[in-house]
Amino acid sequence: MRQTFFFWDDTVALGGWEFWAIVDFSDMAAPVILSETPSSGVVYDVAKADDILVVEENLVRGVRLQLFNVAVPTVPVLVSTWESDTIPVWGVHTINDTLLFLGEGVLNIANPATPVLLSVVPGLPYSPPGGDWCTILNDTAYVAHSNWYGDSVADLFVVDLTDPLTPFVIGECVLPEWEGASAVAVRNDTIFLGYYDIGLSPGVVILACETSGISGCTFLPSSLVLSVYPNPFNSSVKIDAPAGSTIEIYNIKGEKIAVVPADKSGLHQWTPDKPIGSGVYLIHSKIGDKSLTKRVVYLK
Repeated sequence: MRQTFFFWDDTVALGGWEFWAIVDFSDMAAPVILSETPSSGVVYDVAKADDILVVEENLVRGVRLQLFNVAVPTVPVLVSTWESDTIPVWGVHTINDTLLFLGEGVLNIANPATPVLLSVVPGLPYSPPGGDWCTILNDTAYVAHSNWYGDSVADLFVVDLTDPLTPFVIGECVLPEWEGASAVAVRNDTIFLGYYDIGLSPGVVILACETSGISGCTFLPSSLVLSVYPNPFNSSVKIDAPAGSTIEIYNIKGEKIAVVPADKSGLHQWTPDKPIGSGVYLIHSKIGDKSLTKRVVYLK
């Protein structure tokens, strides 16, 4: 069963299998269901703009949005229903009190009784609908793409929403091993992509990216691994670290004496300069907010 949530004040709207509900959590020990509304299909997403709660339903024939006035949360009132043959809906996300981002386009709900498709993002491929496949940070939307249809396109698109009338793609990223993303979240300069492929276990890919786009995107491991060999060494030492790692060499006084770039194959190897004498050295690896240091012994 799929469930999705939207919080405001001490209240949460949650959706599930053929229903959605509004719950009062002002007393966390005793939450109260304020209202429960049946749905014609699985509720994929919910979002709130002012007093309007937008419910995304996944039906057998497609996706539709229902707009409810929840000024009185105990009695939601259906205001309108909206469907589109133009674009698929990848979740419902609030830009402001009158605009919603649907993953491929912007919907104007200034008049909730007559929602209007304001614009469409050019260049985005078709993807099955999903409530968690898009998130917005400031004026930027991050859209995950399932790739289940084998279209070999990017797994993540970044869309500029500065002007909702003319949204456009400013970046994209392809996962190196998986065939698509099914959820996306952004925190500071880090993007979290959830994936679930047929025959594979679900997991999370972590990317270090600029929030203004995803140029220079670096895949971050869930845990940093660093190995050095041989150790001790007398000419050069090989350093095995995740792609994108920064490798620095320090002496026992804490002075940085070298930065080791990766070669064309992505491997690191440190060959000390002639003036460097025998002794203990520290190899420091860093990627994102993770770092690890190992000691090596140089026998000249």
